[in-house]
Amino acid sequence: MPVNSAPVQAPDINLAFLKSKVEQVLFLLDASAMPNDVKTAWVTLLPQMSLAQVDRLVGLLEEELTLTLEYAKKHPEDEELILKMKVAKERYDAKMTEADNRTLTQLSAIEQQLTQYAQGAV
Repeated sequence: MPVNSAPVQAPDINLAFLKSKVEQVLFLLDASAMPNDVKTAWVTLLPQMSLAQVDRLVGLLEEELTLTLEYAKKHPEDEELILKMKVAKERYDAKMTEADNRTLTQLSAIEQQLTQYAQGAV
């Protein structure tokens, strides 16, 4: 087994995870009711944010989406808002399921590599 195979896999996994987080933030910002200049400011700050800060932003944006849906349900006269938020929530859920599946597949591959490495080292 090549010595360099394990370290090469880790950056790919980190890059995939980071990419999925960025996609998540961009999707949530797109669905957000924030003004466009505020959305632009967040996108501009994104490269300087730590992963913990990105996670916090995701949490806040998810909370905003949930609160907006709750508001829309309480104010049925805003049918266009309700439809827009339902579609956004469905797209978000589908993207998250897809990202979770990709992550599980990648983790399974890592587990297989570790098992093969452990068997070769014994």
